[in-house]
Amino acid sequence: MQPDIPINVVRSRYKSRLILSKDADDVLIDSAVEFNYRLLHTTIPDNISIVKSIAVKRSVISYMVNSLRARAYQSLAQECQKLWGLS
Repeated sequence: MQPDIPINVVRSRYKSRLILSKDADDVLIDSAVEFNYRLLHTTIPDNISIVKSIAVKRSVISYMVNSLRARAYQSLAQECQKLWGLS
């Protein structure tokens, strides 16, 4: 690992109702400072739309633009743009 390259962590296939997900969140939050990474706010939920989009060889955003997962990826892109100072 190169110490001068920032690490950003995104939670994907996220199931907010599972206790395991909440426990994993606690570990990630507690470990962020110790292991020097940034936990992004956006989570990518587990959702069937990604499987369907892969089957037809399209991005989830173009295949199911209004799906929960497509909106999450759009949110992630916006968060990264702000975080990294992209326009």
